[in-house]
Amino acid sequence: MLLGLSNELGEYKSVDVSPSMEIRDLKALISVELQISTEAQILYFNDTELKNDNQTLSQANIKDNDLLLIKKKPERGSSNISAEELRQRVVSNPQHLSSLARQNPELARLAVENPTEFVRLYNSNLQQLQRQQQQASWSQDPFDIEAQRRIEEEIKKANIAKNMAVVMLYINCEVNGRPVEAFVDSGAQATIMSPECAENCNIMHLVDERFAGIAQGVGTAKILGRVHSAEIKVGTSFLPCSFTIMEACIDLEHNVLRIAGQEVQFLAEHQLPDKARENRDHLNEELPSSSNQLQKASNAQNAMSSSKNNPPLKTYPEDTIKILTELGASREEAVEALNAYNGNVELAANVFFN
Repeated sequence: MLLGLSNELGEYKSVDVSPSMEIRDLKALISVELQISTEAQILYFNDTELKNDNQTLSQANIKDNDLLLIKKKPERGSSNISAEELRQRVVSNPQHLSSLARQNPELARLAVENPTEFVRLYNSNLQQLQRQQQQASWSQDPFDIEAQRRIEEEIKKANIAKNMAVVMLYINCEVNGRPVEAFVDSGAQATIMSPECAENCNIMHLVDERFAGIAQGVGTAKILGRVHSAEIKVGTSFLPCSFTIMEACIDLEHNVLRIAGQEVQFLAEHQLPDKARENRDHLNEELPSSSNQLQKASNAQNAMSSSKNNPPLKTYPEDTIKILTELGASREEAVEALNAYNGNVELAANVFFN
């Protein structure tokens, strides 16, 4: 049967459940769908709290297309169920897993196949929901000076983080006669190619699997092997490349890569391959989504609040501000960065290193 779930923010979810499902099992499902831990949930049906976790839905007279209201208990510490405990509950109960698969197939798949990614995605969704709830609470009282100050800080942080995004360096080249848009990294220890690119360049049959292994860094990735020699064309030069380190000069002043006596222009942003733009577009989508909500709330507050209600500006030692201005920032930019990072000059300085 279909059961409607609604929280205090008016968010609504419809789940497919069995009348024989117990309330405790329903709470586990709700924790996935609405990112509210089982211990923090208070369930209401027809204005009556459902207190018996051992009771089934049918015993509670809950029928098809009925609606439950989920309220959240005030936080009292760290007793919330962890994402891993939740995953284990879902995986160990076929009914939970089946219901989750209908509502969120990707999360259900990760619960079974990739526990680490499940925990990451679940926590990410939970944090996003908490931010939305926090932003909603800030917008409830347009005359709250503290809420207005917090909104202003969040907008500044979002704008600074967005401003730190940079366009990566790419060049046009050819590998084995096939055109490739190559990413240039001054800190790379090897020239790396994906299996798909190797297939397109018709060199996959040259992969020496004796050099297979695991690359470890921020994450891990499987190394299929190594191509000992293939022809790469950079500019007008044809070079044998074993896909290891090649000497080159990244000239940012003239926006070129110097290699083997040739100068190759770096690609403009609109010329980048789709995969390179996806990461930047993702950042642009993520940051404005929160900052736009905050900006709307801030605009509403500014329209309804008089200027005398504005909180006093923070002041910082002149020596601290001077450190940032020597990095090329104006005084206003330095103060803005310090505000965004609560006066931490080291974090604020990172904004101006580029």
